Amino acid sequence: TPAECGIDEYNQRTLSSREDLDLAHILKEWRATRQALIALLKKMPEDKFGESLIVPWGQKGSAAEMIEVFIDHEEDHTRDLEEWLKDPRQPLRKAGN
Repeated sequence: TPAECGIDEYNQRTLSSREDLDLAHILKEWRATRQALIALLKKMPEDKFGESLIVPWGQKGSAAEMIEVFIDHEEDHTRDLEEWLKDPRQPLRKAGN
């Protein structure tokens, strides 16, 4: 799985490998990845959403549960960004994130 060394290690490795990318590039990749995911989910038979699988962070779960985690995760980051936009001089990353 992408996070076989743990989600924190995966996040740190991913972040450090992307620090030098400009915002336009990051947004382009984010949009493309999001569209690819949506396309895959649309093709997935409805009965498969509840089947057990290994999720990216290495645990067993279902596609439906994984989607819920991604939604919560995105909402957390949205709140963090909204807070940061109030004062962009503050660090964007919080301790432990």
